[in-house]
Amino acid sequence: MIVSYIKKNIRFIQLTVVCFVFLGALFGFVDNVSAQMSAPVSADASLGLSDVGETINLGTIDLRTIIARIIQVVFGVLGMVLLIIILYAGWLWMTSQGDEEKIMEAKNIIKNATIGLAIMLMAFSITTFIIRLLTGATGARLGGVSEREIPTWEDFSGSGSLGKIIADHYPFRDQRDVARNTKIIVTFREPIEVASIIENVANGSNTRLGECLQQGATFNWKTDCDAIKTGSVLIYRSDDPLKNPVQAAALVSYEGADAKTFVFRPYEYLGSDSAPVRYTVELTNDIRKASGGNAFANMVGGKYMWEFETGTVLDFTPPHVVETFPAQDTKTARNYLLQVTFDEPMDPTAVQGRWALNSNFLNIVTQPTSSVFVTGTWKISNGYKTVEFIPDESCGFNSCGDVMYCLAVDRTSGCTQSQCPVTPYQVLLRTATTISNTSFESVPFTGVMDVAGNALDVMNANRVANTREVPPPYNGSRRIVLDDTNTTNVNEDERVPDNYYWTFGIEDKIDTTAPFVHLITPSIDEEDVSERAELSVIFGRQMSYTSLVDLVVEESDIDPSLIPKDEQAPDFWFAARSNSVTTTALGVATTTRTWFEHRVFGPNDLDLYYFTAIPSSVKSLNQNCLYPGRGPKPEGSANQCVYAETNGTVTTNSGCIDVIKTDSNNDTGCGFGGTGDTTVSSTQACLQILRQLSE
Repeated sequence: MIVSYIKKNIRFIQLTVVCFVFLGALFGFVDNVSAQMSAPVSADASLGLSDVGETINLGTIDLRTIIARIIQVVFGVLGMVLLIIILYAGWLWMTSQGDEEKIMEAKNIIKNATIGLAIMLMAFSITTFIIRLLTGATGARLGGVSEREIPTWEDFSGSGSLGKIIADHYPFRDQRDVARNTKIIVTFREPIEVASIIENVANGSNTRLGECLQQGATFNWKTDCDAIKTGSVLIYRSDDPLKNPVQAAALVSYEGADAKTFVFRPYEYLGSDSAPVRYTVELTNDIRKASGGNAFANMVGGKYMWEFETGTVLDFTPPHVVETFPAQDTKTARNYLLQVTFDEPMDPTAVQGRWALNSNFLNIVTQPTSSVFVTGTWKISNGYKTVEFIPDESCGFNSCGDVMYCLAVDRTSGCTQSQCPVTPYQVLLRTATTISNTSFESVPFTGVMDVAGNALDVMNANRVANTREVPPPYNGSRRIVLDDTNTTNVNEDERVPDNYYWTFGIEDKIDTTAPFVHLITPSIDEEDVSERAELSVIFGRQMSYTSLVDLVVEESDIDPSLIPKDEQAPDFWFAARSNSVTTTALGVATTTRTWFEHRVFGPNDLDLYYFTAIPSSVKSLNQNCLYPGRGPKPEGSANQCVYAETNGTVTTNSGCIDVIKTDSNNDTGCGFGGTGDTTVSSTQACLQILRQLSE
């Protein structure tokens, strides 16, 4: 009977077997190709998804998962059909009332259905066996089972400290096409014990750890500088199972006595000139805080690590200044910070330092063109693209009770504050000395340069970019000297390319205008946000980028039952990036847009809640804090806050949270819907309320 049935239905059976073999082969093939395409991407970035889906925001379910689901659906449908057929046969038998013809028909239906089920099961078993034979040698997975026991859960171990103990680093996580001659930079939020990261190789009596004995044309990275302590900082090729570390010089960009920013310069070029090479940077638990204790004691995995990929070329393209505040020939109040933004990341040791009498930091000259002198510190932020000058002179308090610092103004004429003339200011960025007059490859420590060691170039409407000018040569003995003949240390012969020079005026007044939040993306309580969604904030004023490191993004807790055994919950990492934008709705020329480089939302297909907080500690360039904490109303359809005031009188207030505490310690601007007073006692309390509301 079975032989007769097979003969009658041979074409159907053949078609069924072919379909299952094709689907199974496609399943195995896609899995194998997917594994090859994702290697060697980092554990915290791949998630089994293609770059195309990430870029154009298509659905991000793995193709092999889709095929598996199709097979499951097919079997489910066939099973339902067989069940319906058998039920029909049973009904036909039960209602036959002894009619032998109907009983025989019912028996035949049940028999044929059983034979069909057996054939389908055999076809699936044969398909599975064949695919395992074909893919066993390659390690490809079938149905999600790996010959190599590849984990399906991405745990992001060690990735969560960015935004906690790690403030920023370069290259950034999973950055591609990184120049082979790049330096590697790490900035911590807290001072670090330098001896836990750096070996004292340049054993000179006049140097601190992380400095170099000799500078200039005869300089040698190996003999004149301290070295990286490879037990604390490992830089190695990601495909190297032995983790052979890259040997590198180690520098510190000190902030007074504090060491937060470390620069590592490999002795040899990274990568290859023929193919991209992926590298891993691992900061281990040997790194210690200056205050004592392991820097990563409270972090998942007890360390921080990330990957990047070098391209095949060296970078000899110079950096350029793209924006300054104040702009050329404008004037502003004395409590504004000075700000310079470049078009690429810069070497912190070249642009960050303290400007004062007899200072060793001479790369950025900051001086009024009068008899007064200003001191302060240039600090780097914004992915190492922006430096801001913070003066030393205190001049009052902002709305949060924090001290404000002001630029010096000329009051030698005995004028009162409201009547004093504008004090002219000048800032000079000294470009580095280059190895030749035709290239931008620079001599270390001789001036402003980017992370690849290229000297500053100046672009404007009258000159062609990338044409090397020759400013006065570097003179290591230059110091700031105040006397009757030279009060500025900016000589006329230095106001030439490729030094960058600009002037502006400082008024003897203080601007107390407070910043506010104009627009946020995603909007408040927005749902179904994609894993690569933009997370950004547009402020109502130009902001101090150094203060934006205080922005908070938190992820809701993950149900422990969803975490596989011996795995770890994925930590959320993020880093703020900013630029100036024009926002016509606010009626001001420029404001600040801040967006976040961040780990994917909802990893491993989890549905999670995210909580963002903009604390009052973030400041605009005039050093006023976000108090009152004005921002878009949760229920506002436009999701925009537009606010303006003139001489203390509110002229525009549209779409903003209005109920503000008068005590800055209690005001967070925490809005979560409803009516009445929506502010709470602290940012943490705000986040706790949001978590409770989301449960």
